[in-house]
Amino acid sequence: MRGHLAPWLGIMLLTLLAGCMGPQLAPTPALDHPAAPNTLTRLLTFAPHDKDDDARQLLGVIRLMPGGLQTVVATPTGQRLFTLVDDAQGARYTQTLMKPPFPAAWLAARLEWGLWPAPALADAWQGSDWTLATERDPQGRTIRHIRQKGRDIVTVTYDGDQPLAPAPVYLDDHQAGYTLTIAPLPDEGTP
Repeated sequence: MRGHLAPWLGIMLLTLLAGCMGPQLAPTPALDHPAAPNTLTRLLTFAPHDKDDDARQLLGVIRLMPGGLQTVVATPTGQRLFTLVDDAQGARYTQTLMKPPFPAAWLAARLEWGLWPAPALADAWQGSDWTLATERDPQGRTIRHIRQKGRDIVTVTYDGDQPLAPAPVYLDDHQAGYTLTIAPLPDEGTP
């Protein structure tokens, strides 16, 4: 009996250790966004760094609520795929038509990193391994460098002057190998 238990114990130990080696999540900022309540309709484009994979474009209706964030993700034609909720109970998916290709905490963190004010992120990350550095590039765009233990995780670039400006926000996720663009919908008459 003991001989049969040893392989299972080894597998369980390796599974636990593998879970410890995965990427840590950054502390969540205060979910009371200063612009709440507010609803943003944005085009979410997920472009893998691997040029062999195609970019995926989705529609996101992002609702900034007191104490939370709710995002309905749909196809460009409007069919709801899933809803992301991030509140005091944590990040999770509800009303899913399909299994999302990324964890709820990952998507919630990226939306917060791109849409929350820098001071809210900096306050949440005090005393942790996570830091935020902000600079202006030669074109005058605001750039955020999100780092864990000094290593770049995500670079956020704003075409507008603030996170909620009606201009694209680009999140270059070095860790996941994606660029997520959060962009306003084109005007009705725009080709």
